[in-house]
Amino acid sequence: MRKILQIINKNLGPDGFSDQEFKGSVYFQGENGLDIDKSEYIRLLDYFNNALKTSGGSVTPNDDLLVVFKHELSKIKDVNSVKTESNYYRSTIILDSGLMALCHEENSAVSKAVDLILSFSWDTIDAVELMENTSEDVFHFFRFHVKNHSGHHDININRFGTDSLSASQKILTMLMEIIEYKNTTINQHAELQSKIEKLFNEEDYEAGVEALDEFRKFYNINDLDLDDSSFYFFNKTFGLRSMGRLDEALVTIDEYIKLYEERGEIESYTYELKGELLFKQKKYVPAINCFAISEENYENQGYKKGVKAKKEEVYAKLKKKFLKVPYTERQLVFVTEDIYATRLNNLVVLKKNSLPSHIKFLEGHPLCNEVYIGHPHKQDFYLPLRSYTEILFLERVEEFVYLLQGLGATHLKASKGPNNEVDLKIEKEQDFNPTQAPYIPNSLVWYHSEVNWQQLVDERINKSVVTYSEIISSLQTAQLSSQNITDLNAELKHLLPKAGVKVSKKHTFSKADFKVLEWMFKVDFEDSSKLPEPPNSEAQSGLSHSDSQSDVYQLNLEKYEEEVLFMIEDDGKIDVSERKILNRKIKKLGLTKADALAIEDKVLVSNYSENEKQYIEELKDMVEDGKISEKERKILNRYALKFNVSPKTQKEIDAKFIDL
Repeated sequence: MRKILQIINKNLGPDGFSDQEFKGSVYFQGENGLDIDKSEYIRLLDYFNNALKTSGGSVTPNDDLLVVFKHELSKIKDVNSVKTESNYYRSTIILDSGLMALCHEENSAVSKAVDLILSFSWDTIDAVELMENTSEDVFHFFRFHVKNHSGHHDININRFGTDSLSASQKILTMLMEIIEYKNTTINQHAELQSKIEKLFNEEDYEAGVEALDEFRKFYNINDLDLDDSSFYFFNKTFGLRSMGRLDEALVTIDEYIKLYEERGEIESYTYELKGELLFKQKKYVPAINCFAISEENYENQGYKKGVKAKKEEVYAKLKKKFLKVPYTERQLVFVTEDIYATRLNNLVVLKKNSLPSHIKFLEGHPLCNEVYIGHPHKQDFYLPLRSYTEILFLERVEEFVYLLQGLGATHLKASKGPNNEVDLKIEKEQDFNPTQAPYIPNSLVWYHSEVNWQQLVDERINKSVVTYSEIISSLQTAQLSSQNITDLNAELKHLLPKAGVKVSKKHTFSKADFKVLEWMFKVDFEDSSKLPEPPNSEAQSGLSHSDSQSDVYQLNLEKYEEEVLFMIEDDGKIDVSERKILNRKIKKLGLTKADALAIEDKVLVSNYSENEKQYIEELKDMVEDGKISEKERKILNRYALKFNVSPKTQKEIDAKFIDL
């Protein structure tokens, strides 16, 4: 139980409370909150909030009311044979943070009610005493002396629902103990804050973070209206970041962000700070998103400009490293003129005039303010989301027919499946003239994920099957669920207005955009015994099931690694002419750009120490088209010192990645 609540209960009740000394009602806090009728509670809030309007204050259901005193009465006055009636509502609320006292008067002779309200926080009060007013109307009141000031606040004891001196003495004792406790804790609070600030100034972050955790035990760091909240979360985040404990720093700032989310608010700097932490971890996509959220919510133009520069800096890194971002985080891209904040975890906003390196689109694309989806097997290739279903379906059909020819097909018949919803121009019947024994063609993309096709290869080779049927459906390659589409549409309603586009049906998606394509294929094969063996052993190797497409692809990766080793044998780097040769090899071997680059990275850095590899990572982040600026050269020199890379080794590394 909180200390102030203990003080209240010790001096007044509820167990030892005597209502004979109070004319009104006293509502104490129980296990389930304030023990007050709901309708009475609503009246209480209304009276206080109407009185607080002019000061901009308020009392809400979220405020923790520790005890409430309330007294209502009516008085009739007869002045010069004119009777007037006055109705009074008097109340005092005690909170952990301070006190509020109200006197509301409605007079029948006056149309407008009168409110007298006083509120203050405990940390502004030095002492309290019970005093007597000896003027014409004798009454008693509490005088609260303001700290470091000659001023005071006076509250009539009737605001506490009593005119009893005995009851007032009990209230006085309670108030004195509260103020004494608060003054003690304020001093302790100030001392602990000073200690933490001193530790951080001395860069003793370990001790500083430990002291902050101690601070959390005694003070409410979850109340955003208190300075303790920002003091704790920002200092702890900075301390953990300074020690390189970035994951813990992210957990801390996320906890702070969540407190604002629960209030339906966004605190811009928290997202800027989170973006910096993510940037340090090279998590470029979420870092950009945090900076964008911060930029969009800052009101100060200077802050807005500063965080925009950070956003652009991270985007420049992302452009070079885009293919290294996990596919699940970049499955969808929204192409527009600038970078905007998005709430979807699988969507990246890209600038149309500044797209990442090494990604490809269909001819005529990308278009501005359109959504694209990554190819599931060629993850550097992005397709228009509105037509990707048909594109992937036709690609699979084409590859399937190509595989059938390699396996010795003689006749193929195609017809619409029962679930087909789209008319496509697919040749209904085709005849082939196989000239060699069954084999698996090179450069297949879909085969390694198509279990039915792999089983067909087994049956064709080992059992010499001569007929086969297959259904190919777009549902087999659907990448987005109906919920994914709903989430995307909701996000587009936020993104499109930022891009200056009015939301309409043509910019969002519906079930009609993803109609089912389904076709049935029946194939006849030539008798395998009638077909001659292929002319080379490499083709023959495709006959075994163990040489599935995934095995072939792995073999091609190994071949490419040999090619890279050969290219760097003379000078340890890949020059312009060697790059052209390697690009042709990538295409011939059917490798993705991402896999090829991973092989090159592995080969080029294999003989370096961990520190030197860290330097290489920073260098690769800066190099674009083999060039670096003079400013970037100075930064690289600082990284070389940081990672203890010798000038000789630095020069050797630079020669491999920079056109000197």
